[in-house]
Amino acid sequence: MITLREITAMEPASITCDRCGRISNNDPGNFEFAECLSIKHTCGYGSIIGDEVTLRVDLCQHCVKEVLLPFSVAN
Repeated sequence: MITLREITAMEPASITCDRCGRISNNDPGNFEFAECLSIKHTCGYGSIIGDEVTLRVDLCQHCVKEVLLPFSVAN
């Protein structure tokens, strides 16, 4: 028999695009929120950005299209 327990979890209420400032709320059926892109990268030793510097960026789908689509490749 499986016994269940209740847990609590944190989830984002909204995401603000770091490029254009658009706010996407985490509401059911909100495709804008679902298509936001969050990137977190920690730079390594010898990086020109800095050793162990952490870069974080949140982008709405519109900014992803403008900034990153030119770098996309076909599947």
